[in-house]
Amino acid sequence: MLKFLGLFGLKRLRSLEGVESLAQLETLEVNECRSLSGITEIGQLGNLRRLELNDDGRLPSLKPLEGLRELREFLFYES
Repeated sequence: MLKFLGLFGLKRLRSLEGVESLAQLETLEVNECRSLSGITEIGQLGNLRRLELNDDGRLPSLKPLEGLRELREFLFYES
């Protein structure tokens, strides 16, 4: 089971569709994915403990993160 996922420099990545199926994911780093249109799927990662969003363009909302009860560390910059 996957615990860590890092997405780096994927300039054409528009969506995180499919990431919600990684139910045991604990750490997600999304860096320099400037075409990303939103992070809705992250809100379904109930075991997520650490999230880093860095230089991912103009994300419309952080509201999908409200239900992440296990989240302990959230790094958000240059987005």
